[in-house]
Amino acid sequence: MDLTRTSHWRMVSLALIVLALVLASLCLGRYPEAGLRNPLVGDEIERIVFFNVRAPRVLFSFLVGAALGVSGLTLQTLMNNPMVEPGFMGISQGATFGAAFAIFALPGGVRVVQLSAIAFAFAAFALTTVFAARISGFHWILRQVLAGMASSAIFSSALGLMKYALDPDDRLLVLYYWILGGLKGVTWAEIGPLIAPILIVLTLMSIFRWRLNLLSLDDETAASMSVNLRLERPLYLAGTVIITALCMSVAGTIGWVGLAAAHLARAFFGANVERSFPAAGLIGAGMLTGCDMVARVAFPIEIPVGVLTAGLGGALFLTLIVRKEGAER
Repeated sequence: MDLTRTSHWRMVSLALIVLALVLASLCLGRYPEAGLRNPLVGDEIERIVFFNVRAPRVLFSFLVGAALGVSGLTLQTLMNNPMVEPGFMGISQGATFGAAFAIFALPGGVRVVQLSAIAFAFAAFALTTVFAARISGFHWILRQVLAGMASSAIFSSALGLMKYALDPDDRLLVLYYWILGGLKGVTWAEIGPLIAPILIVLTLMSIFRWRLNLLSLDDETAASMSVNLRLERPLYLAGTVIITALCMSVAGTIGWVGLAAAHLARAFFGANVERSFPAAGLIGAGMLTGCDMVARVAFPIEIPVGVLTAGLGGALFLTLIVRKEGAER
């Protein structure tokens, strides 16, 4: 009972912290009056800044952070590997190559880049799945990781060739900003078609999150508890691919959020996915929302948010590892 009560209050505190970050992100910026005053009674510029600039950016940073946090926890739970994140499946490299390919060869602007990133993220996952099926003699987790490494290497090599071919004074700069990750200039038109699919997948994964506790068991034990491993594992993997690909199509490559959020969730809420799953989503949402706010207001010019998430996520991850080693001594 004490553990349940402690987890409850920790979850409430976490939700309040994330809410405070969201409100602060809506209020702070180059035009603070647009958020500090009621945007409904402000002048036209304040309403435009609040509803058309900040609102879509803050909403999508929250969704992307939550999706990455949930994806990291799901993959680590499925594979019983605390180092796994979407990059291990080749998804990040596939999406990055897709964006580079669209920037290099396809006309049509931002929407085409988004569609190309999504398509190649799914292609990378499909390639990883095919490679894993062809590998024999290892446990399925090791096969999946090895196949993901091979898929990532292939797309990374192709991306290197694409970088070499791009104009360094024009399109290469666009690609580098996309690789660093950022939400600058996000509009309702860009994120509108993505919000519903992301929310649907997150909701379904949350409703059935208790199944992850069973899927984390060894194959024999899980099968004895009537778990359909051939069906449920691919479904959860597909869910992580869908939300990761959709988020990356707009935000670019934002690293360490999924890895750090999953570890923080388990550190404060335990290994039970019933509690750590929503915690990972909230932690990821808070991390990205806070980092995006800092990227906007703390420097003379806006910097890519992926730079901050990598630094913060790496520092948090190292701190957790050091504390864990110290506690075990």
